[in-house]
Amino acid sequence: MTTDFHRAKRGLEIVVDPSSFVQLLTGTSAPNIQTDAQNARIGSLWVVNNGNSITTKLYQKYRDVANDSTDWRNVNTFVDSSWREPARVVDTSVWANITAVETELNDIGTPGNIGGLNSNLFINGNRILLTNLTVGDENVYVVNGNPGSGATLIEDSNTATAGDFVYILEGTGTGQLWSYNGTVWAMAGFGSAAEEAAIRAFIGKDAPGAETPDYANPTGGGPYTVGTIIGTNDNLELATAKLNAFIYQNNAEFKGTNVLSASDTLPVGINLARWLVRVNSNSDTTRVRARDIFAIRDDANNVNFSASNLLNVGGVITGLDFDVTSAGSALTLTVSASVAFDYEIKRIVAVGP
Repeated sequence: MTTDFHRAKRGLEIVVDPSSFVQLLTGTSAPNIQTDAQNARIGSLWVVNNGNSITTKLYQKYRDVANDSTDWRNVNTFVDSSWREPARVVDTSVWANITAVETELNDIGTPGNIGGLNSNLFINGNRILLTNLTVGDENVYVVNGNPGSGATLIEDSNTATAGDFVYILEGTGTGQLWSYNGTVWAMAGFGSAAEEAAIRAFIGKDAPGAETPDYANPTGGGPYTVGTIIGTNDNLELATAKLNAFIYQNNAEFKGTNVLSASDTLPVGINLARWLVRVNSNSDTTRVRARDIFAIRDDANNVNFSASNLLNVGGVITGLDFDVTSAGSALTLTVSASVAFDYEIKRIVAVGP
């Protein structure tokens, strides 16, 4: 047995009691001065049954004052007044008018570019946000027909109003959210995926989730030794690593107690260095020595150094010696003694080639 739809020729009336009812009506155009539209009770619905995805709408009667279209409201606009249906692309290019965009849209032999997509990639029903029309409403337009075959652009039934938001699905604006302030459209933000990727790239974070920054060997560089401190395209992690290495290279400080030997080896390539050194006997802290060590080396690892500003307090620290050597193009300062000592070594400067 087959079943048929229930048919109502003019409409459907839903009755609560003889004095309380609403109607479901239909017509080929929006409700205005039609007899059924004028006689409908408040709360009734009117479905436009002729048109396309742009012109077909649902209306509800919300007042009974003027007996015309102003007594009805577009349910689509009422429900979706701020968060608009997404657009495939946003185009911020300057266009003289909508006809100029339609010309580009239909030029599929040598496809032009609309919002980052070739014009031959658009299809009937695609939505395009145009933000820079010299003449015409800056709003979402819907492709009507097939590009290359006289397709037109029909303005969305929702007039652009302050507070409207449109999400962009493809093109140069992929993932962007655009808002209308009552005068112009402006990008309000990226979609979360695009925004997070941009932030990760800027700060040098490798992937989503928890991650401990690696300032010694950041992605994209390191370990940093000698050269430009911060490059133009360095991300935040790499820039921090370079600054950290530069400060360490030129202003490092080392301390230790109860040792017979202490040393500081500079990064490879440093050929001029200076240290301030303070040493005291571990068993008798009144025995103190301070030295200003200045050293150079050549490419053959030959080294010359001097110990100046000799400051002595108290008795002798037996066997105390200061020496600078070079191996593998790296300068090393060594402090040693025959008795245990405490020390502080501070780099003042370290200069590369």
